[in-house]
Parts: sequence; C-alpha cells; structure tokens
Amino acid sequence: MTSFATKVQTCCLCGTENECQLVESTEANGSPDLDLRPGSPERESMHAWFQECQKCHYVSVDLARESEDAKSIVDSVEYRSLISNDEIPQIARRFAACAILNPHDREIAGTALLRAAWDCDDQEQSELAKSFRSQAADLLKKLQPFEDSEDQATIGVTLIDILRRAGRFEEATKLANQLLKFKTVKRSGVMKAVVNFQLSRCEASCLDCHKVEDAAK
Repeated sequence: MTSFATKVQTCCLCGTENECQLVESTEANGSPDLDLRPGSPERESMHAWFQECQKCHYVSVDLARESEDAKSIVDSVEYRSLISNDEIPQIARRFAACAILNPHDREIAGTALLRAAWDCDDQEQSELAKSFRSQAADLLKKLQPFEDSEDQATIGVTLIDILRRAGRFEEATKLANQLLKFKTVKRSGVMKAVVNFQLSRCEASCLDCHKVEDAAK
C-alpha cells in the first residue's frame, strides 16, 4: 500500500507556491525487474518521486532546495526544449530534467534517465524508452572500471540490462563476461544467475523486460 500527503512547496527559483503530492510510505511486492524497477504498488508512485514547479518547471525532490547552477540550467535552451516537448510523457520529462540538473553526477543522471524510460514503458512508447535507456547507458558506462564490490557490481549488473534493452547486445555481453570474473558476483547466487540469464537473452537478441525471479529460477 502507498500513502500520499499533499504539501505546499515554495519554489526556490521563482517563489511560486505549488501544491505537491508526496510519498509518505510505500512498499514493493514481488520481484523487481532486472533493472531494479520495484514491484507494485511502489512502481505506481513515480509521479510523486519528483516535484515540478508549475511556473518555471524546476524539478526536485524538494522545490525549496536549490541544486547547483539550477537557475542557469533551468533557463538553458536544452532544459526549456525538454520541458516543452509534449511528445515525451510528463513523468519521463521530470526524470529527464533531473538528469540535466545533475550534470556532474553520472550515477544520479543515468538513474534518472532510466526512470524516464520506465515511464515511457508504461505509456507504450517503446522507441522513446529505448532512447532514454541508451542515454542512461552512455552515462553509467563512464563510471567504469567498476570495482569488485557489492555496490559497484550492482551498478554493473543493472547496466547490462539497460544496454540489452537498448539493443546494445555486444556491449551488454562484454560487460556480463567481465562481471562474471568478479568475486562479488561469484559469491552471490542471484547476481551470477542474473548475469548468465542476461547472456542468454543477449544471444537471443531479446529486448523484453524480465524480472529478477525469472533469472533466478
């Protein structure tokens, strides 16, 4: 079950008061997707993960808090072009805006673009979802070489799925074979099963969404 709260948030950039819906509590039932998208009902709460100012369209988890260089970024041609692009679903635009607002943090920006892809999946815009995944992959690949640690291996295993679903099978296969050499992956039955499953899906040129439980069978 997910519970929401309504709160008036004042935008730090333009001073506009916005009535926002915030997630108070939620939970994820069942297996996550291989890119770690959570199960329901948490996955249906995405509209409240970020807030957007109705006037200047600044995006943040807290509109009262200004991110670095936020004013100049929000006023940029790139940002304004994204926000005005009605061909991109609204929630996906928010996540893509978050990526633009975090140019110096590739993990945050890459994760935001992945989440933009999730919304496009929900809106049945497969080509747009594929494009956002490819952009996310380009950013997350720059975090390499991954360290042989649980956190870094998790990013790497997630990246395999992002690359595969973007149709970049050769890159996904190369990364999977690299991660199979990690002690962290070898020690984790789930990680090892997921990576091997991804190799089979790449060999089949499969773009479909799969869950962790599919790989762990």
